[in-house]
Amino acid sequence: MFVFYTTAVVCTLIPIVACVILGLTHPIKSRYGRSPYGQKNSAFNPAFIISIIVCLGLSGGLTAINHQVGTSGLKYKEVWGYRNSHLQYWEKWTEKVSYTVQVPDGYRTETYTSNGKTRTRQVQKYRTETRYRTDTHGPYWYVFDQYGDRTNTNSGEYNSWKGRWKNEKHVRTNIGTSAGMDRSISGKVFETRWDNTFENMYPVAKIKTYKNIIRATTNTFSQREPTEEELKAYPRPADVGDTCPIQCFGKVGVKGSDTDTINKINAIIGPTKQCRLIFMLFDAEKYSRGEVDSVLAAWNGTNKNELVIFAGLDRATREVKWISVQSWMDDTTIHSLIEGDFQGNTLEIAEKKDYWIDTVNENWKRKEFTDETKGFGYIKFSMPWHIVLLNALGILLIGGITVVVSKVIYHKSN
Repeated sequence: MFVFYTTAVVCTLIPIVACVILGLTHPIKSRYGRSPYGQKNSAFNPAFIISIIVCLGLSGGLTAINHQVGTSGLKYKEVWGYRNSHLQYWEKWTEKVSYTVQVPDGYRTETYTSNGKTRTRQVQKYRTETRYRTDTHGPYWYVFDQYGDRTNTNSGEYNSWKGRWKNEKHVRTNIGTSAGMDRSISGKVFETRWDNTFENMYPVAKIKTYKNIIRATTNTFSQREPTEEELKAYPRPADVGDTCPIQCFGKVGVKGSDTDTINKINAIIGPTKQCRLIFMLFDAEKYSRGEVDSVLAAWNGTNKNELVIFAGLDRATREVKWISVQSWMDDTTIHSLIEGDFQGNTLEIAEKKDYWIDTVNENWKRKEFTDETKGFGYIKFSMPWHIVLLNALGILLIGGITVVVSKVIYHKSN
């Protein structure tokens, strides 16, 4: 990052320093031998201002490119799990709304000059008039998450959760108003809320972007370069818009209750522990433990909120033949606990929901880097060669324009 912002400083200083020097060495002089400002020598040449504007514009563009390149490699996508808290149904209602229009209001006399003569003409006048109309709203259906954010939904989803939670109630009424002879319609607002049971939780999984400066380094925390086959076989789920917490490879299946349970578990541990469980399940007859290295290489490591359980399963019995747990945690106790509990045993997900919740609550702590340099002063970043070339050309271009523009305007000014 030092290189990126050093370039910005250099490109900004070039036009300022160059214009000051040229202004002092090539002052403007009037026909009377003095500057227009009453000074023998004046650095306030128009070239000073014009050169700075031109070159700072180029400098800003180069800085923007540098910033984009410098930060794009630090941004990663991760999936956040949380839950929706309630839904609402708004019946149709009407509202009297005011608006303004411009209407003709006679003429006024305007004086103008044409061919050296003063003439008059009549010009239409307008006045602002307030009018009213009746707007119809709704019906609307909304879903609210636990943070209070609202999104649109439909009647089918509302009725589905209303039937599961069985607690719909009338919370308020939008009183209808109307303009003129239109009929006023009032609409009730109904609400149904989560009943606080695990079984009826409404989980949400959304893809978010975060910055991980350490993961982008070239000399620490980095995975090996993946092959084309690995990138194709194991794309990072969040990068392709996949929020499913269970990925299967080979002839191993997953129960619907497993996916639903993990989504709900992630909705619990997401807000409280900033953790997300992901299961990567492999057919043990076809895939070995070496696939873990291939996945991590394709992903460039796990995300900071991910606790990933890699497991090779028997096709028929779901017995765990091999298991590896990966995350960004410094304390890997949770890795050893899960590996020890399931190696050689049947992998149970939905049946052990309390186990997963308790294990995460007791042993997980998301790794954070609040200071990008503290304790990591040795990290290095690779800079694309074409960006190095662009910076060099940008500095030369800005310097050249500064000199040329200044010289031309100074020459014309003297």
